[in-house]
Amino acid sequence: MNGNDGVWVVGPALFDEAGNLYAAAELGAINGMGSVFMLTPTQSGPWTETVLHRFNFQFPDGEDGASPFSGVIISNGKLFGTTSEGGIHQDGIVFEIMPRPQKYVLTVIEDFD
Repeated sequence: MNGNDGVWVVGPALFDEAGNLYAAAELGAINGMGSVFMLTPTQSGPWTETVLHRFNFQFPDGEDGASPFSGVIISNGKLFGTTSEGGIHQDGIVFEIMPRPQKYVLTVIEDFD
């Protein structure tokens, strides 16, 4: 990982049934607001990293979160987590990340005020 994908990884980390590892970084990425990422094992050695979401306060219908406060959980193929900042009221959010063809989509499911 580097500053473009996140720094200060928060846990716990989570494995899915396929052996992919999921976690969040509290800071770094776009505007230093953190990220959620996946590491996929390879047969040849190093794991492949995919950044699923970079928090940046910008969201189509309001503001997305900032600074994930802990790791993520998985349920029915979706990732869920929280941020300690951001959202419309700047008091954090609960989010869901759902896989879509060729990308992952974040939905704010609770915006704290």
